[in-house]
Amino acid sequence: AIFRCRFTASGEFPCQVTLSEDAFSGDNRRWMILPIRDSLRIGLYGAETATGRAWKRALQALDWVRLVQLTPDELQTELACDAALLADGDGRTGAGIAGLLAQGGTVVWLPQTNRATASRSPGGAAIPDIAFQPDLSRKIHRLQIAKPDDEMFAIFENGEYGDPARGVFQFRWLFARTAFPHAETILAYDDGVPALLRVKQPGFLYIWNLPLDAESSDWSRQAEYVTLLGELLLSSRSGRRNSPEAEDAFPGQSLTWKAEQEIPAA
Repeated sequence: AIFRCRFTASGEFPCQVTLSEDAFSGDNRRWMILPIRDSLRIGLYGAETATGRAWKRALQALDWVRLVQLTPDELQTELACDAALLADGDGRTGAGIAGLLAQGGTVVWLPQTNRATASRSPGGAAIPDIAFQPDLSRKIHRLQIAKPDDEMFAIFENGEYGDPARGVFQFRWLFARTAFPHAETILAYDDGVPALLRVKQPGFLYIWNLPLDAESSDWSRQAEYVTLLGELLLSSRSGRRNSPEAEDAFPGQSLTWKAEQEIPAA
């Protein structure tokens, strides 16, 4: 059974879901604390770059975004963010990015150099080790929606919010598509080169092959761009962290609890 509940305020709400009574009543009820938030905390690294400035302007236009500008040192620590947008760096993003992805967060990464180095952490690589080459042909390319049934495009279905693929590009990165064997292509250029890839791990890693400086494209000047970036962040919440506290327990199951510190016998 799928149903929707609408809340008019933020906070933590206790919820109970019940089924009709039967011979075994132990599994007829479930409870949870449902957190309702009025904003998402979005980290931005590289705000001084052209794409970073375009991301910043778009994020500031979304009233449900709480924007935090990240420093290199913060990328090495646990990030208290729902998502992080990386407009600078060569892929050595640090343990913070790998940790955010491991917890179910979202990372949007713009390649910057000819060689991207994997980010190593105890949980593995956040971004694969892959070579990106600049496309210097300066040919004009347009975008195509490669996955039209994706949740982030739902708002555009009736045409009220325009065409999210509107705009032209004169620069992008070229790379081997096989470097991301499990990635979904969300947006592509008219010649098939991926423009936006999504990798699940278990959070969402987006490879953003969409430079937004004025010399590369006019996409960031289209109204649809802001809407699409917002829908990308909102639709990615489905991969959010699954903490041990959120696991289900069923009647008859043995439960254990280990204290984080020693409990004095007294």
